[in-house]
Amino acid sequence: MSFEYFILLLHLLGAGVLIGVALFSIALTVSQPLDQSRLLTIVLIRRFGTYSVGLLIITGIYLAWQHFGGWPTSVRFWTKMGLIVLDGVLAQVVIKQKIARAISGDNTAASSLPLWTSISALVILLIFTLGFLTTSGN
Repeated sequence: MSFEYFILLLHLLGAGVLIGVALFSIALTVSQPLDQSRLLTIVLIRRFGTYSVGLLIITGIYLAWQHFGGWPTSVRFWTKMGLIVLDGVLAQVVIKQKIARAISGDNTAASSLPLWTSISALVILLIFTLGFLTTSGN
């Protein structure tokens, strides 16, 4: 296996983990009751999402460099990078704060979690779509 295929495999692994985290976050937040154990489970699985995004960024930059033959100038690529930042803000500021408030007993924060985890999942879906379009040449 070549080094580039190994990096691609790591990139796809990170993508799979991130999709799983997004889907499990939605599933856990929409199922009732959203109790302490479920909230703590969300905290745990979202930590894997943070690690997988780090892996995706590192491997993605390498793969983009190889694909474009240097620093990418594609509008789709930079739109994708902007959406990754947006999702990072959603995950690390909005959702993380709402989970912490829900753990502290804030029912309003808990009731808004399905909305915010769904928005995050839609942003992730858009990121993957742009990634596919960028590499497929469409």
